[in-house]
Amino acid sequence: MFVTHKDKFMFEQLNTYMSQFVFKDFRLWVTRKWYEHKREVLAWEKRVVDYSDKEWFAKNKWYLKKLYKGK
Repeated sequence: MFVTHKDKFMFEQLNTYMSQFVFKDFRLWVTRKWYEHKREVLAWEKRVVDYSDKEWFAKNKWYLKKLYKGK
């Protein structure tokens, strides 16, 4: 099979587009998990979380990544 420079360029463009899509999907999934976490803390501990979503993500990013890959 003959692959041209144009084919390689199109493949790279598609790959870039798909990686952006996956990143957005992951961010949406993390946002949903953040609100789920907030509801759980309120239900279990009867208090509102006193930290930001950025702090929570920084503390749990590897766990979240593992969870996301396993879904």
